[in-house]
Amino acid sequence: MNNILIVESKNDEVFLRTVVNHLNLKNVHVDNKPICHIHDYQCLEGLNLHKLILRFEALKNTLPKKDIQSVGVILDHDGKKKERIQLINDAIRIVFDSNQFIEDTSQFINISARLGSNTYDFILSCFLVNVQGYGELETLLKTIKTKPSIYADCLYEWKKCIKNHIKSVTGREPAKILSEKDFDKFWLNIY
Repeated sequence: MNNILIVESKNDEVFLRTVVNHLNLKNVHVDNKPICHIHDYQCLEGLNLHKLILRFEALKNTLPKKDIQSVGVILDHDGKKKERIQLINDAIRIVFDSNQFIEDTSQFINISARLGSNTYDFILSCFLVNVQGYGELETLLKTIKTKPSIYADCLYEWKKCIKNHIKSVTGREPAKILSEKDFDKFWLNIY
């Protein structure tokens, strides 16, 4: 039996593959085709239904070849829990013959997929990566770091410096310089 993890981005895939390998989990496979790729700028604006439907359809088409027991969908929380769950449920409704839908994270639902005259059953769950209801994988990694982050932490001073410089030149508070999400990604790259 196989367990499949569907992830949002290539970065998530690399991280989760490392965790799976580190824990020596033999029956867990991280999907090698993330919903979004790092070079896919649409991904930077978040997920969309079309991409999730494509991943679910690809999964459905592999069911006759693989003995899939469970599927996990791991997405960034980004402060959009209801929207993320609704997105997954919309894709389930379109692709699978399911009368169950996700109500909350970390709960499994039964999914039936019909291909021709055959029906394949598995369980599906979702998890939204976050720290105390906020953020994404970068936020989590920043929180659990084990080494000093001297250079990455300099970015906080850089951010303050830019903000103060813009204020001194324009005489008013600047608009958001960098989103928290982009800042966390930048911080992680420096770390």
